[in-house]
Amino acid sequence: PRWFDASRRKMLGIAPAAPRVIVELGSFLGRSAAWFAQTWPQATVICIDHWQGNPEHQQLEHPDHRYVAQLHDRCLANLWDYRRQIIPLQTTTLAGLEEVAIAGVVPDLVYIDATHSTEAVYAEALRAHQLFPSAVVVGDDFNFAEVSAGAAQLSKEGLPTAALPGTQVLWYLPRTAGTGTGRAIAMTLAGRPQYAAQVLTALSRCRRIEDYTV
Repeated sequence: PRWFDASRRKMLGIAPAAPRVIVELGSFLGRSAAWFAQTWPQATVICIDHWQGNPEHQQLEHPDHRYVAQLHDRCLANLWDYRRQIIPLQTTTLAGLEEVAIAGVVPDLVYIDATHSTEAVYAEALRAHQLFPSAVVVGDDFNFAEVSAGAAQLSKEGLPTAALPGTQVLWYLPRTAGTGTGRAIAMTLAGRPQYAAQVLTALSRCRRIEDYTV
């Protein structure tokens, strides 16, 4: 839908220019994952979902109830064209984040669109930031009261969140550059500032240099 593409395009202004790894919390039928894969064809998209639906999906009157029993298969079918980019991880969001970290994978972007409760949004965003401080954390459905309350709780605890300009549904937690990675580059300098400038300029162009303290 037009509104979906328009809101997602707003992420281009805050996401890394060429993300290599994107972690998505809550994939459902794969629409957002397909957008990520199409927008950033160089990226690997890790889809974390238990594919059992949220509580609202379990209700008979919910329009998506008919999909619940087949969510996993339908999602994979919808993402078939991007199968070389997609890694489905069938587990809970918090457990999935831990698995990604244990595997030594560091995402550039974490996208949260799972359970729309205050507690879940807060826990997922906080853990994503703790595990991957160099990643941009983006959340969906900011127009839901429970979601905005979860984002507000993060701000109260010193992790400022903000609504993404130009959209009513996305919010984000900016990356913390050069912290929490345990990586550093040490340089010894002599009386040749022109050479030091050349080295620093070259370093600034390196991929993921923001993950390092220089």
